[in-house]
Amino acid sequence: MHYRLKAHLLCHDVRLSDWVETVVDLEEAPSPAEAERLLWPAADALVARQGCEGCPYELSSVTVVPESD
Repeated sequence: MHYRLKAHLLCHDVRLSDWVETVVDLEEAPSPAEAERLLWPAADALVARQGCEGCPYELSSVTVVPESD
């Protein structure tokens, strides 16, 4: 089943505040901790595109939504 994972990304110096999301194919819904782990590659890519590399950031408000096939 496909799940859309979404979280708010906040850069600690507030240069970047945005939403990051990805879609994964898993047998069952991921736990909040697993969803956050699966979102890190997308978060890293967003931070790199925005020129905030090296800036500490965090993910919050992680949500998991099943997608219909």
